[in-house]
Amino acid sequence: MRKVMLILSFLAGVLSLKAQDTASIRQKAVKVFIDCQGFCDLQYIKDHIRLVNYVRDAYESDVYVLIVSEEAGNNGERYTLIFEGQNRFKGRNDTLKFYTKSDETDDEIRSDMVKYLKIGLTWYVAHSPLVDYLSVGENLPKKTEKKVVSTKWNNWIFKLSANGWGSGESSVKNSHFGTSFSASRITNEWIMDFSIRGSWDFSSYKITDNYTYHGKTVSNSFNSLIVKSISDHWSVGAQTNVDHSTYRNINFGIDFKPAVEYNIFPYSESTVHQMRILYAIGPEYYSYIDTTIFDKTKELLFRQKLSIAYEVVKKWGNIDLSLNGKTYLHDFSKNSLSFSTSVNVRVFKGFSVYTSGSIGLVHDQLFLPKQGASIEEILTRQQALATQYSYFFSAGISYTFGDIFNNVVNPRFGN
Repeated sequence: MRKVMLILSFLAGVLSLKAQDTASIRQKAVKVFIDCQGFCDLQYIKDHIRLVNYVRDAYESDVYVLIVSEEAGNNGERYTLIFEGQNRFKGRNDTLKFYTKSDETDDEIRSDMVKYLKIGLTWYVAHSPLVDYLSVGENLPKKTEKKVVSTKWNNWIFKLSANGWGSGESSVKNSHFGTSFSASRITNEWIMDFSIRGSWDFSSYKITDNYTYHGKTVSNSFNSLIVKSISDHWSVGAQTNVDHSTYRNINFGIDFKPAVEYNIFPYSESTVHQMRILYAIGPEYYSYIDTTIFDKTKELLFRQKLSIAYEVVKKWGNIDLSLNGKTYLHDFSKNSLSFSTSVNVRVFKGFSVYTSGSIGLVHDQLFLPKQGASIEEILTRQQALATQYSYFFSAGISYTFGDIFNNVVNPRFGN
């Protein structure tokens, strides 16, 4: 028994020394901060890349990794991984990109993410005390053959969807049905996007034992967008919309707007910053369900639009700003102006401020019915109501403090 206790004590001492040695090694590991805007599986990444230390603040890191996701032409995603060296690795930067398919699972995407993170972090780990624990492998196919890329669909992507839901109580019932079909083709030179959508909403409200209000809202639309790339800063295109909406008193509406867009930054840098200025102008024709407040049952008008959008994603945070203005050419007083913003900024170590919101001035509701809306239609939002403005706003702050390291993965209780 005494011998057993001595052996166990010896093993415990060895394990303790080994744990201390491992902890000492991890203290020397490269400190990494991954900024993926909340869409990547950080637990999975930490579990599969163990030769670095993950820190909770960008300013504490040796390597800041910004991951940006953009929709690609195949309805998949293009992921851009931007590695920025800090402190001892200042000036050592790199960028990697990979593409996913529209039918890839979340598990396949996160596996690709880990693969490219490992590739990007290899240089930094190779110049750290943990280089002896780094291994590099190859996974080439045994037989290298030329593969012919299928051109059966010529870059066209099609999507068909339908959805429905229902809810109710003893005196209230609601149901919805929607369907859509889209076809898109995106290349470096062209964007062609077409979609058809339909939406039907039904409701019934039992007001008294003898009276039940039945409501219905129908919306159908066809939208098309064609864009031609001219240069790394210029694009031209046109948008067409066909619309039917009981909510907006439109029996049939169609508009066509040629447009030109200029991006102050090259489009090739869109993952980190954009500042796009777009101008569009064209005719709009509407026939109305009910006579409008301007005594119109149908009309042909011309409208112009100017929009400015600014987007930047950096290690200190991200900013999205957009300003949109529209006006009818026959009467400039019939106009609308909207501004929206989303800002998230790390002010200093651990402290961030964020805000989002929009505000709009509305003076172009030409479609409003002359007879107005009933009390039931107002309460159940069956028709658009007259307004001169609209707004939304939210803001907040966050402050995080404590241990800078965050390597542990423990998924218990859904953590």
